[in-house]
Amino acid sequence: MVALSSKQKKHLRGLAHTMNPVVNIGRQEMNTGLAKAIEQALLDHELIKIKVQKTCETDRRIVGQWVESHTRAAICGIIGHVLVAYAPHPEEPKLRLPR
Repeated sequence: MVALSSKQKKHLRGLAHTMNPVVNIGRQEMNTGLAKAIEQALLDHELIKIKVQKTCETDRRIVGQWVESHTRAAICGIIGHVLVAYAPHPEEPKLRLPR
């Protein structure tokens, strides 16, 4: 997991503002398949939105903690029922973060 400053998190939330959710968490909730889907989306995009559907019985903050502990993502913010997750590409990072 990447340690991000508050300035970097704010920058990433701004970049994610116009994005659509890539991963949806619903009734199936959290499992290894979900962790693999999030990892693949992070490899493809580096910055993603994760939508926690109303059918998910787990609180969105707990979902965020689960995502951080089971993937290499850092949660940049929680806006309503949407999580913003970031993980730089291991070989070719695309996004540049402020210092």
